[in-house]
Amino acid sequence: MRFLKAWVIVLALGALLFAQKQNRTAVLPYDGVNLLPPAEAPQGGGGAESALSNELYITTAANYLLSQQVPGGGFPWTSGGAIYSNTQGTTARGMLLAYEVTKNPAFLDAAVLNGDYHVPVFPLTYSDGDPRFSTHTPLFLEQLSIYTGDSKYADFVQTWFWDKLASGTYGEGNDLDAAGFGAYVVTARTGQGIPQLSPWDLSATAIGAHVAGETAIRDALMSQILAGLEATTVPSTWDVIGLAGAVWASAICGYDLDPTAGIHASANSTADLAATLSGWTLAANSGAWLWRSDVDNTDPSNGDLQTTAFAVMALNAFDPVGYADQIAAGVAFIKSLEESTGELLAYPGAAPGYTGGVEAHAEALTAICTVAPSDVYVDDDWSTAALGDVVAPGQTFGYNAFSTVEGGIDNVSNSTVHLLPGVFVPSAQVVISKDISMVGAGMGV
Repeated sequence: MRFLKAWVIVLALGALLFAQKQNRTAVLPYDGVNLLPPAEAPQGGGGAESALSNELYITTAANYLLSQQVPGGGFPWTSGGAIYSNTQGTTARGMLLAYEVTKNPAFLDAAVLNGDYHVPVFPLTYSDGDPRFSTHTPLFLEQLSIYTGDSKYADFVQTWFWDKLASGTYGEGNDLDAAGFGAYVVTARTGQGIPQLSPWDLSATAIGAHVAGETAIRDALMSQILAGLEATTVPSTWDVIGLAGAVWASAICGYDLDPTAGIHASANSTADLAATLSGWTLAANSGAWLWRSDVDNTDPSNGDLQTTAFAVMALNAFDPVGYADQIAAGVAFIKSLEESTGELLAYPGAAPGYTGGVEAHAEALTAICTVAPSDVYVDDDWSTAALGDVVAPGQTFGYNAFSTVEGGIDNVSNSTVHLLPGVFVPSAQVVISKDISMVGAGMGV
């Protein structure tokens, strides 16, 4: 059985997300108020198509995500399906990061619209009217204030989340501090039989606290991420994305993890955990992370979009140089799942409109934007290379290595295109609409 992990926990005492196992479909989000909805039927889609240009690819993928947004600012969990408050922050971050790379104002407008879906009237509350945050929403709202220069989103999180955690007055009983909040997540997931997911749940919360300068809250949450790792005692569903979340948060927050129990007890540091994460991929593709660590790694369909997205962000945060080739291979794998509509399939062979696919699509878009290269290389000798081929040390075709000038220009993110010795004849007029440098090995550059 295969499930897409595509929901975010919403903390409500006595009311947890319910995990309903279905054959190759996702568990559905439960927000503590609504009943578990029925499975949503997949929607139609186009044929597979892989774009080589990071910027054009990002634009195509972002336009697909934009097409999913409803007028009130929310995003469905599944294309054509219902809107759930607990998936909004992690989904809307895709629009925000797409704006950072492309500077397309429509993408920022979409992120702002989703911010206004949350602020000032939060879509989900405790019985006393206090906002009930999902674990990935604070990070989105903090970043939205940074990108827009409008402090109202960060101020809202400060008042209703960080300050209440600091004073121990968060939650249904107004009695949770940061450590209590984190422990509640771990306990909740353990009660569901999936403690391995709790490090992913808390990863964005800890990073959000880090961005907000709430170091005591950050460290308290990181200690509970460690507890979640130690509670992971057997390989199981979502153990890979759970580890990816732990490494991601550890790297950004500067908090080293040394678990002493569970399947990661032999690790002495985050470096060891990153090395473990690095190995949980398809045997034939080091950029395609598995949906769980103990599945057949020779079956291409066990590569997973959402897990790969967080693994790429984790390794990029921890050691972007040492893991450069694998990060690039991860980008290539994500690109290989793109449909002609711009939709990213949940895994190789998945149907378009897969349950929970809008969130997973957005998280993969976030990953691609996060690791967009600042330097790319062009060599006409690479014209026969395939997407994901390592053509030179630190250079992966379709990510930061291309055979045409157009490919190099489209892929670079406001920095440098390196033209290696060769003859380059553009197929059409090349229009450069961003600040870049072109460095060549010979005449005519």
